[in-house]
Formats: sequence, C-alpha cells, structure tokens
Amino acid sequence: EKQMSLIMDVIRTIRNLRAELNVPPGKKVEVIIEANDREIHRLLETGLPYVTLLAFAEPVTLAVELAEKPAQALTGVAEGGVEVFLPFAGLIDVEAEKSRLSKELQGLEKERQRVEAKCQNPNFLAKAPAEVVAKEKAKLEELLAKEKALKERLALFSGAK
Repeated sequence: EKQMSLIMDVIRTIRNLRAELNVPPGKKVEVIIEANDREIHRLLETGLPYVTLLAFAEPVTLAVELAEKPAQALTGVAEGGVEVFLPFAGLIDVEAEKSRLSKELQGLEKERQRVEAKCQNPNFLAKAPAEVVAKEKAKLEELLAKEKALKERLALFSGAK
C-alpha cells in the first residue's frame, strides 16, 4: 500500500510538471527522480515500470543522491521528499514559453492592480458587506501567489537558452 501510494504520487507529480509545460499527453519525456531514502528508492525501483508506462516517461533515471541537480528542469516534490526533475531543454520552445508566460503575467498584474485598488478604496471597505471584502482580499492573496509563481517560472526559463 505504501509503495502504490508513493508511485501514484510520483506519477501525479510528473503529470503535473508535464501539464505546466503543456507537453502533449502521448509524448514521452525524460524524468530524473532523486530519492534520498534507501527504502523509498527500493520501493520506486520495483515500481519503475508503472512510472514509465503511466507517466509516459522515458528514459527514467532513479538516483539516491544526484551529484548535480539538472539546471534546465522543472522540479516537483512527491511523497517522502522524492524530488522529480523534468528537463525541458529540447522538449519545448523556450522562447515561445517565455512569451506565453509574459503575456499571462501582464494579465495577472492588471487583475491584481484592479483588485488591490478595490481593497484599498475606503468607500468599498466601508459600504461593502464583510464577506465581499473578505472574498476580495482572499482573491488578492491568490493573485499575488500566482504572480510570484509565474515570475519564478519566467526566471527559470530566462536562465535557459
């Protein structure tokens, strides 16, 4: 049961990384998995065929400790502190992805500024029901988190050539 839970979480992590890069579902991708714990490494080793098949991952490199983390790769963390790396060099058009992320970031910044202005407007704060104000403040927090994540992703791709 522990093994299946671990394998399912690694597969989920790989699929999420693939989705973030907009990789077509049928396209095989290289995956590097680092499991620092020997027991977790052993469990993953026996379940590797499932990972390869269900995450459309090939080749899959499984290591106890990587000498060096891959530079041009998206990273995800699965159950048990297992790090999953999806190298994107040659997998996607980096310039097109940077352009897409920049456009998305511009839209997000406009939306954040609009919500921020609303949350700082004394008339809105005084006249709107408390639940509406709380909803707008929660929306602002969510937009700030998304904006931060997009900036990090853009920085990752800006370092890749």
